[in-house]
Amino acid sequence: MPSFPLSMAVVCMSNMNRSMEAHNFLKKKGFNVRSFGVRSYVTLPGLTPNLPVVYDFSTTCEQMRKDLLLKDQVHYNSNGPRPERFQGCRDSFNVIFTCAERVYKMVVKDLCSQPLCFDLCELCQGLQQADDVQSSLAELLQAAKQKTGRSFLHTVCFY
Repeated sequence: MPSFPLSMAVVCMSNMNRSMEAHNFLKKKGFNVRSFGVRSYVTLPGLTPNLPVVYDFSTTCEQMRKDLLLKDQVHYNSNGPRPERFQGCRDSFNVIFTCAERVYKMVVKDLCSQPLCFDLCELCQGLQQADDVQSSLAELLQAAKQKTGRSFLHTVCFY
């Protein structure tokens, strides 16, 4: 078991249903967890199935709650503080859970699009200058991790 608490994220489309429910459950169990959505907006069920209620991610849940209560107080209940969009967060997580295949693909796309060019360039320069690439790789990867705070997923293949 790690000596530090794992940082976890749970991601669904709008950060209002599955991710917030999982977040709430895991938080009550003592886990260090945050929840996110991946859409450009928060979508809640409307009074009819074909008319959802849409909010920007900057809208707090309290603002949403007040708006929904104005629309129909009996139909709507409140939720937590504010939904968060995954693509707007630059924090690192040890584990990221996604609630649907579409969400998984959007999370992976976002993670792969984060700029690594300078970090990769330094790593390539270090490998280029190494007398023995195989022996130097672990040390270079550890130095890159200390500098960037990120681990590089890698595999050494001989062919």
